[in-house]
Amino acid sequence: MKWAEANQAGARVPVATRAARRAAVVIADAGDGASLVVLDRCVAPGTGVRFCHRGLTWQIVAYRRSARAWIAHPVEQ
Repeated sequence: MKWAEANQAGARVPVATRAARRAAVVIADAGDGASLVVLDRCVAPGTGVRFCHRGLTWQIVAYRRSARAWIAHPVEQ
């Protein structure tokens, strides 16, 4: 898997290649509880990507390397 710099702090996140089309694991953290979401990787997830889950729109805000999962927070509507 390829890795790329995500921000100026030097955080590294996975970069999808054509050969690596696996599902992406996302922790949907609403503050009072969290759930695990598995996204089909038609489009590589990354910071700023939005998706719908449990009637809410979520936005990916970070990648947690220790958990090998993306972190998403609900978007204010």
